[in-house]
Amino acid sequence: MLAVETFPSLSEEAFSSACHAFVEQHRKARPLGCPEERRSWDEVTLENRRGQPFISIKRLIRIAEVGHSTSSSNEAGTDSDHCDDEIESDGDAEALDRQEYHVLLSPTYRVPVLYFSLGNLPLREPLSLDTAYELLVPPQYKEGLGTVGVLGGISMGDHPLLDTPAFFIHPCNTADAMRELGDGRDVNLFQYLMLWIGLVGSGVGFHMPTELVMDRGNDDTPTPGK
Repeated sequence: MLAVETFPSLSEEAFSSACHAFVEQHRKARPLGCPEERRSWDEVTLENRRGQPFISIKRLIRIAEVGHSTSSSNEAGTDSDHCDDEIESDGDAEALDRQEYHVLLSPTYRVPVLYFSLGNLPLREPLSLDTAYELLVPPQYKEGLGTVGVLGGISMGDHPLLDTPAFFIHPCNTADAMRELGDGRDVNLFQYLMLWIGLVGSGVGFHMPTELVMDRGNDDTPTPGK
């Protein structure tokens, strides 16, 4: 797979190719025989609205644990097991729910943007930024996101493709942070999204599954249309 020539910026064509490669790589790396309630990411699909592609990632969470940092992520910002420890069965009867994340391309900043909502979670108060910080942001990231640090900060607005209320990590500082992470190395399309999720997703407790990180986006990842 070719390197991203305009790193850290992405063209629409490059982003579309990255989405295809990422979804296909997840399909290949997904652990077989892993029970549904133990998967890090339950479903990864390529969606398209208004001619614009985006990745939809559904993640199983235990409702009773929402708002608490229970994942066993390591220093690299990944889940430590192929099946997510944060939703291991402990004998309790808490319901499992799916939280959905969308990866879109910002037409202004030319980098991916992470959108997510709290629509499936039981809320005690109206939807707000404070609610998002309370329920999704691990303690070690609250100050950095709240002051619009290197991760950009959480914002709230309409989903640009679905026209529904959503939260998103503002991409104003993403390019600089990605440039620092890349450190002058050649990065292919799959590796680009892997680095980006490690950077942005950690701020909202959203980590790369270990099986994807171990694969590292090998060069035999198929190119869309071939």
